[in-house]
Amino acid sequence: MKKSMIETTIFILEDSISYQKKIYNTIKTFQENYHLIFDIEQVENPVNFSQKMENFSFSKTYIFFLDIDLKQYLTGIDIAKLLRSKFKNCYIVFITSFTDKMLDIINDQILPYGYIIKNEEDFDSLEDQILNTIKAIFQEISNQNHFEKIIQVSTKSQEFIIQIEDILYIESVPNNRNSVQIVKEGSVLIINKKLTHFKTLLQEYDNFLTNLKSYIINLSKITEVVRKDGSVKFINSDILYFNPKTIDKIKINISQMPIK
Repeated sequence: MKKSMIETTIFILEDSISYQKKIYNTIKTFQENYHLIFDIEQVENPVNFSQKMENFSFSKTYIFFLDIDLKQYLTGIDIAKLLRSKFKNCYIVFITSFTDKMLDIINDQILPYGYIIKNEEDFDSLEDQILNTIKAIFQEISNQNHFEKIIQVSTKSQEFIIQIEDILYIESVPNNRNSVQIVKEGSVLIINKKLTHFKTLLQEYDNFLTNLKSYIINLSKITEVVRKDGSVKFINSDILYFNPKTIDKIKINISQMPIK
């Protein structure tokens, strides 16, 4: 089972069913394409939601897609004020057809991350706006270390965002040196990139041994090293075998890892 990002939840507050569905599906596709796990919630009752937020955790990261013109007792601006007063670092993205209301938002010190502009004549443009916004938010969170370190990998056909802490080891695919398989605790990713590409990305991290010929090993995910039979066992019970010289190198690097 893949590990989730540090407690990240995206809320969608939009009373138009068609827009709500479009926003949800776009975020869900982003999540699947980038192999990420986070919660997505579609809020049906904004009033109940405003009461529910009192129980939210300060240790989580929250992202809100919020319709300014909710046809409810509370407007989107009302809810945003409550959110900003409680969660100073949350991400608020307004969805609106009314660009003239942006001045009110500025005057209210809500400080939204951005705006998604509705356009009935160009409904498909919504998807690009959402994707650009959500990518930018996740990149910013990553840069600020609000969740685990990630690496981004692009191939001709796909893009991947991989949480570094999830990696157990990476190995070259047998008979195909231009591809690797990334082994995680409950899954395996095969990516059309050379192992050297990942060695460059991961060499700055103390827990990764990157100077082996066909492997990159996350030393913090090793449970046992046996020199007698050359075995290295990982937390998912996978076992790799190496020659004595490599086993000694692995043991030395484990002993030199910083104590956390």
